[in-house]
Amino acid sequence: MQKTVSPASLCGTLDVIPSKSASHRAVMMAALCKEDTRLAPLQRSRDIEAEVYGRKRPLFEGHLLDRDLHISDFSIPANSSWAGDTLMQLKLRERFGIQVSSILRGRQRINIPTGSTILFPGDKLQVIGSDDQLSQLN
Repeated sequence: MQKTVSPASLCGTLDVIPSKSASHRAVMMAALCKEDTRLAPLQRSRDIEAEVYGRKRPLFEGHLLDRDLHISDFSIPANSSWAGDTLMQLKLRERFGIQVSSILRGRQRINIPTGSTILFPGDKLQVIGSDDQLSQLN
């Protein structure tokens, strides 16, 4: 049995198959609508799912650097000369070619720290770099 509805966003009426769920009815009406709808996030979710399962190539494919990068943990010892310095002062990118992705400080995680972030004894740095760069750091 079909039901005729008259949504405010449409000119005219639609014959919609009845559904037990209001959200299902909304999706069905939006799918039949020729105007922009609120289904864009739903389509984006389907695109992401297709990329994850290999049915669609990701947008960033071919744009990433062709390097063998890894993430490694590096601890700041209690007697380290780095303790008290900012990341900018240490110039880790210039000296070693590595990028600090996060700092674990006790139970706190600092994601993507800025150059003004001060290092403390006991901090655990998570750094990104090639095998050669990471071995120079250690």
